[in-house]
Amino acid sequence: MACIMKSLFAFLPCLLALPASAQAAYVLQPGQYEHVLTTDGESVDTGSGTIVDAWSDKSVTSECLEGEGERLLAPGIAGDLRCAYRETGRAQGHVTFEMACAYPTLDMAGTGTLDFERARLDGFDQQITLTGYSGGAETTLRMHLSARRTGACWPELR
Repeated sequence: MACIMKSLFAFLPCLLALPASAQAAYVLQPGQYEHVLTTDGESVDTGSGTIVDAWSDKSVTSECLEGEGERLLAPGIAGDLRCAYRETGRAQGHVTFEMACAYPTLDMAGTGTLDFERARLDGFDQQITLTGYSGGAETTLRMHLSARRTGACWPELR
């Protein structure tokens, strides 16, 4: 199960964007951003309550964000059409949302938060927790993505 889940979430460094909210859109400042993604997963046998697998992963990437579309700040997993999102609240740089994802071997659902400073728009923190059931196991994923603007875009990454 863990191998399946780890490969499903190999794309997670792009947790930013999607979908564009009907409410006021926030756009990050252009520049170079460092993304730190931490993912913790656990599969528990639903019959015995025994942990059958657990894993953690941390990755750090850097990305040049220049175009307005790629700087749009909204909750979710960018570009993953297998997931649907519903914003449940928004106030002062804090967005809450629900999401559901249909993967080939597992359906997952959960909640998340997206936090940012509205006055600066130079970074964000996003937390997502998803749970799904398959083959007698409950799998829970907890993801934290933080992004911070580190300066102007590096010429070699444009």
